[in-house]
Amino acid sequence: MENLYVSIDDFVIDTLISESTLRKFIKEVLRYKTDLIRKIKSKYYISKKLINYFKYPYKMSVSYYLYLLRNKDKKRKKVSLSTSLKEYIYNVKWDLFGHISYEPDLSIVDCMFQFYNVEKILRKEFGSGIKLFYTTERNKGGRRGFHNHFVLFSTDKSILGSIKIIIDSYFRKHGLSLTDIERYIGKYQGLDYITKEVNIQKDGYDLIIT
Repeated sequence: MENLYVSIDDFVIDTLISESTLRKFIKEVLRYKTDLIRKIKSKYYISKKLINYFKYPYKMSVSYYLYLLRNKDKKRKKVSLSTSLKEYIYNVKWDLFGHISYEPDLSIVDCMFQFYNVEKILRKEFGSGIKLFYTTERNKGGRRGFHNHFVLFSTDKSILGSIKIIIDSYFRKHGLSLTDIERYIGKYQGLDYITKEVNIQKDGYDLIIT
């Protein structure tokens, strides 16, 4: 497919990103991915592919897109759940289990961005003491896109109710969040179930510690 480009003015209108932020973004992108930016007669033009990342329903932040770009090669090397990480998550006594099914067909990167937002919210509301491990799986039944599973631990058990409300409230804006699903919590509190595809979806999991 041909890579189409738009002017800075058009990109600003479509994404609502300020021109000053966009120009800083362009300089950074040129260090990693030159085919996304074109310069013609001293004017920059930006690939239309980027517009979808910054528009509703995903609204990915510029900083997070650049984070993914900077760590692209590093992420590709994460092929399987390491033995040390697996041992670590299996020894945590998780307090909550969650499943998230999205209404739009989200990519793995889109799913990662949702948990990036959750991390910011939890860190702002509660500070330290929270651990969250999530995995990503491909949708079944002919649907495109992916869904997520997660487990959460808090050193302060008195805030678990508030954490659950915040997570449910956030994900209900983007799909559906269900927590404390009894049928999944068996051996290792459901970890066998939620890690069953981690070696298939190479970049679909992460451990977040606030």
